[in-house]
Amino acid sequence: ENSSNVEKLVRSIEQSSLAAGNKTKSRPKLDIQILIEDLSVGVRRQDTNQELLVIPPVDLDLRYRSRDQDARIEIAPALLLDRVAITPELVRLGLGRAIPLLANSAWFDGQISAHIDAMQIPLDQPALAKGRAEVTLHQVRSGPSDPIIISVIDMIGRFRKSEIPQELVFIDGSIVQIQVGEGKVEHRGVQVGFPRVDQRLQLASSGTVGLIDRELQVGLGIPVPIEMLARRESVQQLGIPQITLPIRGTIDSPVVDWGGLRGDSADLLSLISAALGDDAPGTAAIMEAASGLAGGNADEAIGAAIDVIKELRQRRLERKARTNTESEQLQKIDQESQNPPPRRPIRDALKNILGGGNSGN
Repeated sequence: ENSSNVEKLVRSIEQSSLAAGNKTKSRPKLDIQILIEDLSVGVRRQDTNQELLVIPPVDLDLRYRSRDQDARIEIAPALLLDRVAITPELVRLGLGRAIPLLANSAWFDGQISAHIDAMQIPLDQPALAKGRAEVTLHQVRSGPSDPIIISVIDMIGRFRKSEIPQELVFIDGSIVQIQVGEGKVEHRGVQVGFPRVDQRLQLASSGTVGLIDRELQVGLGIPVPIEMLARRESVQQLGIPQITLPIRGTIDSPVVDWGGLRGDSADLLSLISAALGDDAPGTAAIMEAASGLAGGNADEAIGAAIDVIKELRQRRLERKARTNTESEQLQKIDQESQNPPPRRPIRDALKNILGGGNSGN
């Protein structure tokens, strides 16, 4: 009814400042520590009284500081969320920017815990807050609706020649590292799998999301099941490596930066080339040359590819010449064995006589 003690204190200081002749109202230059015990938050829809978000009791240690610089709120390390159910409201309030794979989802399931290591929020520009946090995922699942994610799932299904459920299963108990600063939220350590299909099939996500412009700078690691595509055992042993798909645009309209995919594509081709080795030197050389093209070194890669093709063509011609020569020799031998020389009775008789044979009786 009469406001809080903190508000009374601030109002008293402001009035004292004005009374001293300062006609411009400004935040008081003071530092205050505020300890809050058992703070709980409930967000409900007014018309239905439906609970959109519930934050269980939490203890907070806050500090309002403005003596040395602009006014700001500092939050001491604390367990902010303890196994709180994921709701669209929680995703909208910030979880969707910390974990972009949850931002565009048709449905959510599971819980999260959030621990703040340190946080500093400027009151004049809250979007320039900075700090660190950890988010732990507890049996989190979601139904993706983003076209890029759906396309990746369909691609994996085509590789495996089987239908993959349109469901993202986040690795249970995984910890996502969050860094806030310069108007962006950076995340690392997001892992999503398809346990019903193959435990090794996993997506990974890391990068930044803008707090104001919602701009994306995210790398989406996608599995490439080479073992399903290759025939040679040396290549199949590579299993399911990942390449990073660069996602740009905004969190509402993400797009793939295909040009940024070159680096990982080149690494993957080099990996295949190394796996082939002496098993298929020609194919390995082509893969190595193609890796230069994928890496953006077009002139060098094209020159190397031409040299490889010339060398392979020369080898093929030499093998063909050797094969033709050997074939002609074998053909001559076959003809001699199949067509023996004609018999000459008189000559044969003379040979027998001269040779001492008694066949002339």
